Amino acid sequence: MQRNLTALENRRYDVLVVGGGACGAFAALEAARRGLSVALIERRDFCGATSANSLKVIHGGLRYLQQADVGRVLASAHTRRRLMRVAPHLVQPLPCVLPTENRFMRSRLVMSAGLLANDLLAFNRNRGADGAHRVPPGRLLSRADLAAIIPGADRLGFTGGALWYDGLAHNTERLVVSAVQSAVAHGADAANYLAASGLLREGQRIVGVTARDLLGGAELEIRADFTINAAGPWAAEWLAGQSAGLTPPPGKLAMGMNFVLRRPLSERIAFALQTAPPAGGARRMLFFVPWREGTLAGTYYRAHTGTADALRVTEEDVEVFLNDLRQACPAAEIRREDIAFVQAGLLPARGSGEPAGGEPDLLAHAVFVDHARRDGVAGMLSLVNVKYTTAWNVATQAAAIAVRRLGRGNRDGNLRDVPLPGGDIADLDRFLADETEGGLAARRLGLQYGTLRHEIAELGRGENLAAPLSARTSVSGAEIVHAVRHEMAQTLCDAVYRRTDLGTAGAPPPEALAASARLMGRELGWSPARIDQEMTRARAVVFPGGEFGAASL
Repeated sequence: MQRNLTALENRRYDVLVVGGGACGAFAALEAARRGLSVALIERRDFCGATSANSLKVIHGGLRYLQQADVGRVLASAHTRRRLMRVAPHLVQPLPCVLPTENRFMRSRLVMSAGLLANDLLAFNRNRGADGAHRVPPGRLLSRADLAAIIPGADRLGFTGGALWYDGLAHNTERLVVSAVQSAVAHGADAANYLAASGLLREGQRIVGVTARDLLGGAELEIRADFTINAAGPWAAEWLAGQSAGLTPPPGKLAMGMNFVLRRPLSERIAFALQTAPPAGGARRMLFFVPWREGTLAGTYYRAHTGTADALRVTEEDVEVFLNDLRQACPAAEIRREDIAFVQAGLLPARGSGEPAGGEPDLLAHAVFVDHARRDGVAGMLSLVNVKYTTAWNVATQAAAIAVRRLGRGNRDGNLRDVPLPGGDIADLDRFLADETEGGLAARRLGLQYGTLRHEIAELGRGENLAAPLSARTSVSGAEIVHAVRHEMAQTLCDAVYRRTDLGTAGAPPPEALAASARLMGRELGWSPARIDQEMTRARAVVFPGGEFGAASL
């Protein structure tokens, strides 16, 4: 996967996708799979903003039964199954627990009915699955079972628990990068750090964009017969800044924030707990997800004002969320020093106000704006996705619209899914048990790269890059070099936070960060000053925004 701006400027495409988050990456893949020529551009790095800031949970849909949103339940279960099939190394089943209470909607009777309905709606969840990806039916837990999972549960008055299964993404960033790689393998051209600056218009039709190379400064035109605006939090803002008279997607923005905690609170089982209700408000549901050697805790929401680039995490945000976590799980005694990493991203909300209780009213469903129908201007679709889990479904709908508007491409909605790069694994347990590439390191490489771990191992042996970058990490120099040569890593943050797992769960070890910067500098011809600059930017990522550092990666 190479960044080739000349190719982007010299070709007219069927489809141009603006935005390389989860939705944009899968839209490019789906359009390319349908036989269309595709370009994908991203103003920062692929999966460098909201898509990177998630609880890593691929929802199975149980939570939507409470709203009787059967369509969303089915879509979530379908995506969970698809992702475990095409990227088995990156997504596996995750057991989740919600305590039952004496309240009717949290009673054992109601939760039992919900678990049964969830299993019936996802009746085909294990079709073709290997042992590592089989999703067991939900079941009720006793008080003793619950106490063994959730710290202090025996002192919180619960009647037991309900256990169901979602999916856990080992690395959501690599999942998006894999989708981009697959799109490229299907013939697409892609480039990061290429910002769409304006729209190209011929009469009442959009025919592409002008773009600026944020690395080299060049201005170029990318022409396409159909443009998909999948810029996430920037989608409406970007359109509003154009003079084309196009209607931006509706809605406001809200900030979502998660903490990566340094220590595990539960062994291999996620759990949900609620805060105490504020005066006149509703209780907040918080999730605690075992991930790597620690815990992902989330999510805290508040309304966001200003531009998407103005996102900042404040001291108040951190303190309020810490207090929420302590309320929900007092026995865990979560302290500020437990926070290894702060994730923050922007999500679509229905309005600028907040209901009682303080949480924004988030959009429940994706929004599509067909500008031919809305504005009388053909050749462009804008969309806003609401969940990482459903990004592939939304992207598929966008690609189908492109096929219909263009009148060419494969209209078959039942295209056979093929594995994402590294995902051609028939039996994950057997694959991970094969440790011929170096003992425990082989298992980590297998979960990170799938079958592509052999490329990493070969590069490490051939160029003496197999050794870990430092004594405090198992990430090797080969992974950094591979990210540059084959995965379009352009900055140190790209390699550290989105291509490897060196910094995804907390601040990377200083010596490993320095070694990574030197390797990238050698590959990309960086000066000593550029190397220092890259390290400064990478160190500022752990606490993004406000007094904690820069929000931009």
